[in-house]
Amino acid sequence: MVRKDPVKIVNTPNYTKKTVTIRPDKDNELFTFSQIRNYCEDVSKTLSIDDNMVVTGLNILKSSTLKGYDDNFISDEDWNDYSQGKVKDSEKFNNFYNFTITIRSSNNVINKNIFNKN
Repeated sequence: MVRKDPVKIVNTPNYTKKTVTIRPDKDNELFTFSQIRNYCEDVSKTLSIDDNMVVTGLNILKSSTLKGYDDNFISDEDWNDYSQGKVKDSEKFNNFYNFTITIRSSNNVINKNIFNKN
């Protein structure tokens, strides 16, 4: 289970942007990189073809983009290569305090159930 912050919605003439930060259910728990990727892959299955998703994760190093609007989700191998380039022991950077999903939808099609996944 997860805890979700309230969904922030920004409406513009061309698109609607919804952002939510997701935290582990219990205090002092962490997400693994794989857990975040699996969760986001499930969310992406509910999106329409016109929706774009960005995922950022917060670990002890910094907030990092794990998936861009036009990119696929970064692979485990690419993440390990990225974090190993920053520090000698990258194992502790594979855990995240929380992650944020931002979905941008065309105003023509808005999927209202994208943040209802548990």
